[in-house]
Amino acid sequence: MGEYALNRKNEEVKIGTCENMYYLRYEQRYDVKPMPGNVDPVKQAHLLHFRLPFPDEDGTPPGEYADFSRCQPLGEVKIDLEPGEIIINHKYGLQIKFPCYHGKQLPKAGGDFTVTSFTAYPYMALVFIKPTPKGVKPVIECLACGSMWLTDWREIWGAIPEGELKERLKKYKEAED
Repeated sequence: MGEYALNRKNEEVKIGTCENMYYLRYEQRYDVKPMPGNVDPVKQAHLLHFRLPFPDEDGTPPGEYADFSRCQPLGEVKIDLEPGEIIINHKYGLQIKFPCYHGKQLPKAGGDFTVTSFTAYPYMALVFIKPTPKGVKPVIECLACGSMWLTDWREIWGAIPEGELKERLKKYKEAED
């Protein structure tokens, strides 16, 4: 379900879908006025996931981000995560389900079923930040199966590539320490 608000020009803009604020940074939550029947990003911030503050998007108003699902791929994440599930549907009705170990291992194969990996792309990505009573925390996602987790900055800090985005996120990590 889409979530909408009024921007500073009093125009209706989409800010997200359900709890995922794809078009709204945490720092922008005061820049919009919630519409009736939609989330309030100020009063309900603790229930929401906010867009990452990518430096090249500075100055982009709420609701106007071009790439709604932009994320920061991570290097190796060393925390243990519950397996997810990948479901592949074939156009003729065949459905294949198998566990996703988020790049740590491949599912076991047998019989007529083999499993190989053909990508070097990282499985895990930092996708959102979420305010909690203990500070703003990272939300990570397995890009293969779509499973998401709220975690601590110390768990993934070494996997975030060096750069301006990591520098911006440092204030949240320092609040956690």
